[in-house]
Amino acid sequence: MLERGLRIVGGAFLVLFGGFFFFVAIKAFVGQPKVIQQLTEAPFITDGKVDPANEGKVVCVVMDVSDIGGAKDDMFGLSFNYPIIRRYVEELTYETTDRIVWKPVYKDEGSIGPAIYAGDSGVCEFEFGDGMFISIGSMTDIKKKDFNMDELNDFLAYYNGLDAVEYNGLYYITDTTSRFFNDFDRSDDDEHTMASDSKYKEYKEEAGARRVHYQGLSANGDITSLCFVGKQVGNRLEKADEVDCLSCYENVHTREELIETDKFWVSAGAGVGLVFNFVLIAMGIFLIVTKPGTFKSLLKPIKKIGD
Repeated sequence: MLERGLRIVGGAFLVLFGGFFFFVAIKAFVGQPKVIQQLTEAPFITDGKVDPANEGKVVCVVMDVSDIGGAKDDMFGLSFNYPIIRRYVEELTYETTDRIVWKPVYKDEGSIGPAIYAGDSGVCEFEFGDGMFISIGSMTDIKKKDFNMDELNDFLAYYNGLDAVEYNGLYYITDTTSRFFNDFDRSDDDEHTMASDSKYKEYKEEAGARRVHYQGLSANGDITSLCFVGKQVGNRLEKADEVDCLSCYENVHTREELIETDKFWVSAGAGVGLVFNFVLIAMGIFLIVTKPGTFKSLLKPIKKIGD
């Protein structure tokens, strides 16, 4: 009876979860014509000039990556020869007495958190809000050789207790040591040993430690242009919630390329979403309407054929 109840609860969860995102995928398909119309009517800016007549409107701004200077992390005072950089932050997080693991920090107002920085452009008059860079995906890991070591040493000297270490090909700024860079996870162990208990105590004392590494968009890479879609507010481009599309598209130079790229991503994303969530719904219904052991009984004929 208990197993039957758990199957119903689990099945109901799958149906609700899959049904919600199935609806989201359908909504993306249904809403695409409106998005295409908005992108067709939006001013398409290729010279980087701010037109006061577009105030409050959704605009599309195209920039050549080669026109963007090197980006700088304003908080750390570290500059790079990458037009756009992304600062990743992870924290050693206590979960249970068996798990102390590194987890991404997605937002932190009171301490060091993730951030995206772009270099200045002598061509484009726009400034860009933080939300405009979120959808950029073609980033590469920034190595030790990419750092300005004078800037880094000045930063480490100013902030006592921080260090820079190279680990598994990445270069980290951290307030701990690399000996704690692996996750502590003994949840699958049958028994705790004195060695694992001692290691757990060490990791527990380090819980809350953070490490930072960077990724950057290379000016010499495969991405030659970026097309931003956002709302013009003064000379800033902010994320436009009224347009259900990405805030930034890679290698888009014309309005036609923008529309075709958006169609591709909607079709691919929504298509995969429909199939995946349909499978979840079907699994949920199967769990609800069938009895325990039904799946095994369905496999019996297959086993007999194999014999």
